[in-house]
Amino acid sequence: KNYPDADILYGKGVAVLQTLVDSADEEEKAKAKKDIAILYSNRSLSLLQLGKSEDARYDAQKATEFDPTYIKGYWRLGQALVSLSRNTEALEAYEAAFNLDSSNKALKKECEKVRVKIEQEK
Repeated sequence: KNYPDADILYGKGVAVLQTLVDSADEEEKAKAKKDIAILYSNRSLSLLQLGKSEDARYDAQKATEFDPTYIKGYWRLGQALVSLSRNTEALEAYEAAFNLDSSNKALKKECEKVRVKIEQEK
């Protein structure tokens, strides 16, 4: 739980894998993109724990761009957006994750919690 170090190390991992994306064959490139998504998602959590919500949102967004099928990327995006009080966008992120795994009860619960927040804002 050394979040400052995690932030730095995940960033270094992204930089190394980015070189593969820029120069590798298609198979290696696809794997590197999935790995980069995981690193961005993990760093997003670290940044959120450090109170850097906007940076966490950026990294989670990057995770979803590198791998649009990575559920945890959307989950982290939802978490970051909730921390920024951007609840409508958070719901969209959680729903994107839920659409990828509609049997996920925890995601369903997150969607419901954010819907309640949105209703309370009205």
